[in-house]
Amino acid sequence: NKEGQAESWYIDLKEKGEVAKGTGPEGKKTDVTLSLSDDDFSKLISGKANAQRLFMAGKLKVKGDVMKATKMEPILKRAQTKAKL
Repeated sequence: NKEGQAESWYIDLKEKGEVAKGTGPEGKKTDVTLSLSDDDFSKLISGKANAQRLFMAGKLKVKGDVMKATKMEPILKRAQTKAKL
């Protein structure tokens, strides 16, 4: 964030279909974790950045199931039409 502190958000696509602050639903294990700056996340959601390019440049780190991370692209593309950043 702007203060230089890390913040965590999660997207629950299995049960509730929600986005919330935190590292994941309480008592649940996450399948994949993406780490990137606020600026790069904003660009990714708005369609101004490509996840593969961010990853290759070392700006996006993936922890966990990489194959599930690749399935996020259609979800992010769909969010582009609704995101107001």
